[in-house]
Amino acid sequence: MGTSANNADERRTIYANWILSQAFSEVARGIRESLEEAYFFLKIAKIHDGPMKADAFNALMRESRKEAQRAKFPDLIAKVNQGLTEALVFAAEFHSLQKVRNCLEHRGGTVGAQDADADGVLILSMPRIKLSYMRGTEEIELEPGCTVDPGDERKDVEIYSQRVTRTRAYRLGERITFTADEFQEIAFACTLFLGDLVAKLPKATPGDLKRGKLV
Repeated sequence: MGTSANNADERRTIYANWILSQAFSEVARGIRESLEEAYFFLKIAKIHDGPMKADAFNALMRESRKEAQRAKFPDLIAKVNQGLTEALVFAAEFHSLQKVRNCLEHRGGTVGAQDADADGVLILSMPRIKLSYMRGTEEIELEPGCTVDPGDERKDVEIYSQRVTRTRAYRLGERITFTADEFQEIAFACTLFLGDLVAKLPKATPGDLKRGKLV
């Protein structure tokens, strides 16, 4: 009975991690595809000068998307950054996201030499929003379900928020795993990245587009 129960628990753990790994790959792929679409938008907007025939537009669209799909992730970010109003804030973090995705998809989640740095470590770095308050001189981070306890008679407590980076290291030969809470944090980090990308795309009026001009 004990062995069967342990095997069942192990299967549940493996299955849960498989689901989370698949979900991680999907959100990482979504980041990549969003950058490819941004590259396409910037390329079209930059060279568009008045009306364009459908065949010419479709050919340009296919070529632009091929260029984006062929580009390595750091190169793709660099190309997109060139057309944005400001450089992306989270470029390094989302490069690490793609490296973890590659490990999950090509090596079953076991860190190989292709994934690790010179020290034999694969780093996943993700931005997050940290909420905290002060209890005397001690900073207390707010966690889900926690109760604010200022340690004194205060009825109103000021809540602070700041963007920080959470880092996780996987060593050579180690298997990448996630908990549901970790995946939720990763998914939220992706919304920060996409918000940053959209906010920095150049804006244009219809007249600007006709003249091939973006501001």
